[in-house]
Amino acid sequence: MKKNEPATIVQKQDNNINSGNAALNSSSTTIEAIFSKNQFEIQVKNINTFDAFDFELFNDKLIITINRSHVFYQHLYKNSSTEVKVAFNMMIGSICHLSHINISDKVRQQDKLFFSRWSEYLEDLLLGGN
Repeated sequence: MKKNEPATIVQKQDNNINSGNAALNSSSTTIEAIFSKNQFEIQVKNINTFDAFDFELFNDKLIITINRSHVFYQHLYKNSSTEVKVAFNMMIGSICHLSHINISDKVRQQDKLFFSRWSEYLEDLLLGGN
């Protein structure tokens, strides 16, 4: 994946790959129109962090993992409609892609720290905390 090139979202859940745009009707903006040429993949599985999601580059593809054990998945994502999942995927995918294309390792590390803090805050909100 080249720097500053947009990405195409591929949704992968439990080893089944589904194109994210299948959820959008023809009158909507398609994911290909927003993220074209390259790909990143969204997976759903348990990860060994307290974060709602994580990402890494693997074989020139940005792999984004939504954490099945986080309350974001359990309370929002899991039972959402396909259209809402596509919206979540676009939001998370674009945030991770933006961080990935940053040329500074220091800024990428700060982004990951921010995502961790946001995950904790989101968990508190979803569980009724302050």
